[in-house]
Order: sequence, then C-alpha cells, then structure tokens
Amino acid sequence: MSKYQYSNNTIYYQKARFFRKSDTNEAAYCIEPFKFFNEYSTYESTLNPYNLSEEQKTRIERIAHFGYGYKHHTDEKWYAITQMMIWETADPYSGNFYFTDSLNGNIIYPFQDEINEINNLVNSYDILPDINNKSFDIVEDQVLIENGGQIMNYYSCYDDRISINYNNIVLKNLKEGEYTFTLYRNDNNNNTPVIFYQSYDSQNLIKTGDLENKTASFKVNVYKTTINVNKVDKDTEESIPQGEAELDGAVIKVLDIMKNIVREINIKDGTGSTENLYFGTYYLKETKAGKGYNVNEDLIEITITVDNPNPTINFPNKVIEKNITIKKEFGENEIFYPEKNIDFEIYDKDNNLVKTVSTNESGEIKTVLPYGSYKVIQKNSTEGYQKVEPFNIIVNENDEEIIELKDYKIPVPNTSSKKISILFIISLLLLL
Repeated sequence: MSKYQYSNNTIYYQKARFFRKSDTNEAAYCIEPFKFFNEYSTYESTLNPYNLSEEQKTRIERIAHFGYGYKHHTDEKWYAITQMMIWETADPYSGNFYFTDSLNGNIIYPFQDEINEINNLVNSYDILPDINNKSFDIVEDQVLIENGGQIMNYYSCYDDRISINYNNIVLKNLKEGEYTFTLYRNDNNNNTPVIFYQSYDSQNLIKTGDLENKTASFKVNVYKTTINVNKVDKDTEESIPQGEAELDGAVIKVLDIMKNIVREINIKDGTGSTENLYFGTYYLKETKAGKGYNVNEDLIEITITVDNPNPTINFPNKVIEKNITIKKEFGENEIFYPEKNIDFEIYDKDNNLVKTVSTNESGEIKTVLPYGSYKVIQKNSTEGYQKVEPFNIIVNENDEEIIELKDYKIPVPNTSSKKISILFIISLLLLL
C-alpha cells in the first residue's frame, strides 16, 4: 500500500498493518493519511471529530462499518481496502493512494470488486425498501407480499408474524383487521456506536460500530372475503323450487382468470359460499344441478374487490318441464267433435290442487308442468256424455306429451222388454 502527498512530493510505502483497541481488540482505522501515529499519545473519544465535514464523517463511518469484519469481510485484505477508502474520503485533494505489487513496487488494482461492494453498501444505506409508507390490501391467510425491493434483504422484523424471504415479505396468521409493521436494518450488530478518537500530536482514528438505525414501516389491511351464491328458480326468480324439484344438491366450481378450478361450492338450504379467495375476477361454472333442474351452462363472472369483498350472486336454474297438449272430443259411432269448456283439475303428489285448465273452442288445452308426478281429474262434460277416468302425468325430462281424450255418450237403457213382462204378469193375475 502506498500514499503520495502532492505538497512535498513525498511517497510513503507501507505494509498494511492493523490498529486495534487494546481492551476489546476491535479494529480501528487512521483518518489522517499524512500524519504519523504516536502510540504514546493520549486520545479522547468523540462522536463529532473536528477535522471532518458532516459528509466526510458519515461516509467514513459507513466505510468502517461495511469494511473489515462485516459479514463475510473477514480476510485481512478487507482491512487494507477499508483503510485506503477511508484515507481517500478524509483527504481527497492532497494525496494519491494505491496498492503496489511489493514494497516500493508497481501500482496495481487488485481489489476493484471489493471496493465496488463496499461502495454499493455505503451508497445504498439511505435507500429504504420499496414498501416504506405503503399500504397493502390482502386477504386472510394470504402469505406473500411480493416485490419489497432489492434492499429488503438488509431488513428484518421483530414481529414473528412477518419474515423476509429474499425481496418478499412473508405473512403468517393475519386475520381480518388493520396492522402496522416496522422493519429494521439487520446489519447493526456491534452493540456500540462508531467512535472517533482525537489527539493533537498523533494520527486521529475511528473505531467501527453500529450506524444510525434505519427503519421502514408499512400497513396491511386484511379482509375476510366470501363469494356467496343464492340458488333461484329461473322462471320465478325465487328460492322456492317448482314441483318436486330441488335447488339443493347443486355443485358449482369456482374458476380463476385462467379458467383453473380453485374452489367448489355446494348448495345446501338454497345457498353456498367459499371464503378467503384473493382479490380478482372469478367464474362460476355449475357441474351438477339439484334434482329436477337443468344444469346452468353459463359461465358467470364475479369479482372480489376491496370495495366489495363479499359479493353475492343469484345463480338461476331452469326446472325440467313438460309441454302438455290435451285434445278433448265427444261423440259416438266413430263420429266425434271437439269438446269445448271442459274443465280439468291437476293435483300434485300430495293431492294439492296445482291448477285448473279448460278446453278452448278447438277442444284443446296447452299447459306446462314442472318436474314431478300429477293426477288429472275431469270435472264436467257435455250433457249426456260421460267423463274420462282420472289419469296420471309424470314429468322427469324436458319433452312434450299429447293426450287424446274422448267422452262417449251415456248409454240409454232398453225398456221395451220390461213393459211386456209387466203386462204378462198383470194378465196372469186377472185370470186367477
């Protein structure tokens, strides 16, 4: 290591040597490159040396902190590198400092990577993590806040619910609520401050120590999100199923924006839900409908946001139903006519009246019945004609059914033979 003083054209060739504090063996550095060290001098400690500007003082403190002894900087070369960088900062104008390949040898530049590393640490010390003074909206059980910034690896948190993984913040067991967390520089581990030592007849020194502590704070707003699904009948828009159908038992898949299945919602008592999906857009896709209902083939979009963390949606189903046509005629001897104004009552399986329908001028009834089983009873007939017997209708698929019914003339009793028999009996009685 060499130093050259411009004012008197003097070159000093020296082997790098350690200065250590005698009672603690802590490393110390010279901060006056062209003033000799007097080991018998009396020193006083100070935090504010008289011969350095505030800018010089701050930079030298950081060079000493990040130099020899910092993390992996344990090889003795780091001491020499640190000393040279301190000289260059303390006296940038009156001299030149460099390494040589031997005492009084040729100038070499062997440690540029190490110098760059210390400079990067010194210059980045005032840079706070990107998350400083920011607020994050997350969901319960979310474990990661990404992109905290490259400086994050120099910070840690005393709260065990927070940890740092490379540049990311890992969260643990945060439930609904608002939180504020503070991060601290994790490379201050000397437990003593940087101290300068001054003497009027010897080289001034600096002993490394902890730097001014840097902190970064951020807020986390934790939400409990829920997607709520209400099952409704598509025709009535109500949660009461039609006929013997059931809205319960439906299965709905929750898909993410890439159409990957992330959750499943099962419908019970007409509703279903899933909790703590992250904010974003999702799609609901039904894979199974309740008994008596058709599967809803639509892909229904739903979005979870900070302003709407618990969206609710009505998810409709079309009931299975049958289109029924009743054709009603009356007549005899193969001659039949449309029978109008004939009433039929339709009852469900529990014998509850569902509806009453009547034939039109053409003797027809068109009606629709939902999933279930029904009994149909004819209530009236054209005078002199008999009614059909009650009949059943089963609805278990989407189809059509045509029912043809005929009212036949009521038979008139043949009374002529009875009259002859009565006259014969009366004649016999007269003869007796």
